[in-house]
Amino acid sequence: MRIEFLSLPGEGGPIALRAYRPEDQNPDAPVMVWAHFGGGVIGDLDTSDVFCALLAKVARCVVLSVDYRLAPENRFPAGLEDLLAAYRWAREHTAQFGAPDGRVAIGGDSMGGNFAAVAAQEMKRAGEPQPDLQLLIYPVVDVASETASMTTYAEAYPLSRATLAWFMGHYMRPGDSPTDPRLSPIRAKDLAGLAPAVIATAGFDPLLDQGEAYARALRKAGVEVTYRCYDNLAHAFTAFTGAVPAADAACREIAGLVRARFEAGAP
Repeated sequence: MRIEFLSLPGEGGPIALRAYRPEDQNPDAPVMVWAHFGGGVIGDLDTSDVFCALLAKVARCVVLSVDYRLAPENRFPAGLEDLLAAYRWAREHTAQFGAPDGRVAIGGDSMGGNFAAVAAQEMKRAGEPQPDLQLLIYPVVDVASETASMTTYAEAYPLSRATLAWFMGHYMRPGDSPTDPRLSPIRAKDLAGLAPAVIATAGFDPLLDQGEAYARALRKAGVEVTYRCYDNLAHAFTAFTGAVPAADAACREIAGLVRARFEAGAP
């Protein structure tokens, strides 16, 4: 595995990137731009380091992890804008990573999954090419969610309902509407034409229902979706691969689904 440290200009200053290049890279696979979890408030490039390396190795693709700006110093939509800037930059620099011209996928877990889902919708709104794939792992897709899992797993570890509210209280600006599709992408009026999706949820997670609901909504809109729920795992399992065998197995399966998608060729 070769790791490269990069930087690109952003609205709030330089955006740091970490590129993971597997030894047996598939030259036909797109670059995967990745956003880490942390509620838009915490986390950095080290947060998803182990998972990004695993994803790159199993999926045989370059993974480009983005160190986006964090709240409360930089509230919504700063982090999202950094991810969009990184995605657009990657699309123009795929040759630098030995990937096909202009082909980029996007992914993230938890709030990073929110960013990835919103990014696909932003590309549609701007009339720009869709990502090859959107990889959404236990994504936040409805910050106003009142689904059953928000109550059933309100005290779950490591993400409780109170912790999620704390994150959103720091991430959102006064006056922001939780129904804004850039905060709650499941509330977009039209999901047709979005990139194919691999969506994974955890069984013990207040976000369980909304991730599953987004998978259903995308399918209803005609989007190709592969959905997996890991019933015996909790939120943030991408960070537990070294301690929880079931988490490691789940992450490898998810990376395998990405690999299969990439090996199937362009949509």
